Amino acid sequence: MKFSEKLQTLRKNNKLSQEQLADMLDVSRQAVSKWEGGQTYPEMDKLLSMCKIFGCTLDDLTNDEIKEISNNYRNKNITSNLVDELLDIINRTCKIFRNLKLKNILKIIFEMIIVVIILLLFNIPVQYIYSLGVDIFMNFGLKIGNILSSIFNFVLSVIYIILSIIIFIYVYKIRVLDHYEKLNLNENTLVKKDKVVDLKEKDNILENNQPIRKEVIIKKERNYVIFKVLGSIVMWCIKIFIIFLSLPFIFSLLMLFASLIIDIIIIFKGVFYFGIFLGILSCITLNIGILTIIFNFIFNRSNDVKKLFIMFLVSLSTLGIAIGITTWDITNINFIEGVPNSFKLEKYETNYEMNNELVIIDYYHNINFKVDEHLGNNLKIEINYYSDYENYYTSCEDNHYIFIHQKETMTSLNKLVNSLLDDLANKRIHFYEGLSNNEITVSATSKNIDILKNNIDNYNRELEERYENSTIEYYRNMINDYEEKINSLHIEYDEKIDVMENEKRDLEEEINNLKEQITEYKNTIKDYKDTISSILNN
Repeated sequence: MKFSEKLQTLRKNNKLSQEQLADMLDVSRQAVSKWEGGQTYPEMDKLLSMCKIFGCTLDDLTNDEIKEISNNYRNKNITSNLVDELLDIINRTCKIFRNLKLKNILKIIFEMIIVVIILLLFNIPVQYIYSLGVDIFMNFGLKIGNILSSIFNFVLSVIYIILSIIIFIYVYKIRVLDHYEKLNLNENTLVKKDKVVDLKEKDNILENNQPIRKEVIIKKERNYVIFKVLGSIVMWCIKIFIIFLSLPFIFSLLMLFASLIIDIIIIFKGVFYFGIFLGILSCITLNIGILTIIFNFIFNRSNDVKKLFIMFLVSLSTLGIAIGITTWDITNINFIEGVPNSFKLEKYETNYEMNNELVIIDYYHNINFKVDEHLGNNLKIEINYYSDYENYYTSCEDNHYIFIHQKETMTSLNKLVNSLLDDLANKRIHFYEGLSNNEITVSATSKNIDILKNNIDNYNRELEERYENSTIEYYRNMINDYEEKINSLHIEYDEKIDVMENEKRDLEEEINNLKEQITEYKNTIKDYKDTISSILNN
């Protein structure tokens, strides 16, 4: 494979245009085009730059006998390259510190401490961002919010740590390694174009009256893989963070599509509000545009800025028009007091024999009493209700309690939806809450009504007393439980105190025994010393 074909293949495999490659090599696009067309051949420095860009060897790039370029050079032991470069940094550091004075070393340490303090201060805005994220995630519920908050904290911490490492190493490289190597180079060497001349050699040249050429110094930059690896990790963490941020947009897109389907179904039912339909479509378009930007960022794809700008502009304009049309439609809707005519009002009637202990119980409605002296010792219960929405019936237990039961019908939801759709189609809204405003009337003689009211009041007071007594009993039981726990803790405390006092006495006895042994040993040592002294004196 010829060089021109290899260059074109490598450029396309790396997803680079001729303009982008030309910018990276600091040449014109026409020069790259001539290289790929086989008209000209690049210079050696451009070939070396291409090897770095494409991750291949010079032999792979220029040898026509090699048909395919292996990626082993690029992917070869990134870990080992990383270790080598770390060792190179350590080696350069040792060489520099070996030639530095103590004052300069302390200066470097002080500067690096300042850098660390600044990086630690950057943790304050990071924690603020984390608190904002927690506030957002808690809206999804406690369990899901805790999970998302933990993941968000982990990703944010990883990004902060890696960025701090990158910044610290980069500052150390620029401020220490490059700076002091440059100083050392200026003090000890004279650089020519192709070789380095020592100062001793410079003196020899001057003695022989040979001219010294002033050449341009070309500084070779050190590109460390460690920055690329850490940068890649940071980018992946950012991408994971962006993915989590995109979840609400994905969920809202699903809800918008569901709303669109429901709106289409409603349109077939004869209800069409153009503003709502247009608003749903514009919101879907906005969500798709935002998710497109997120998708392209995650998979390193370029955005068509022109198309996205037109999409957002049209979507926002359409959304504004939709809001205006919907507002106009709402102002034209007539609000009608009362329930729709399709719901029929029915009456439930029943009679019970009166006694002095009878109580009527209804937990949902107020009871209206009506005097009817013709009923004698009977009472009549009348309930006006909408049977399509709910049903009522009564029951009597022990000839003492009359319960009024409420039961929703199975067809109520279907009829409510159809009635609401009919209202919307005709630009009107009825007062649907009136379906639950039912009247319960109890008719009896004035004497029996007084007895019923008195029984109901007594029954309600009994309920309140039962509730108060049960509440008091509950808290008394809680108090008893805690008192028992306190007593058990006191017993446990006393037991532990006894154990510790026994241990203390044992330790004191052991200490006294040890003191006696020490005194005994001292006396023995004294006797031995006296014996030695007497022997020496004799």
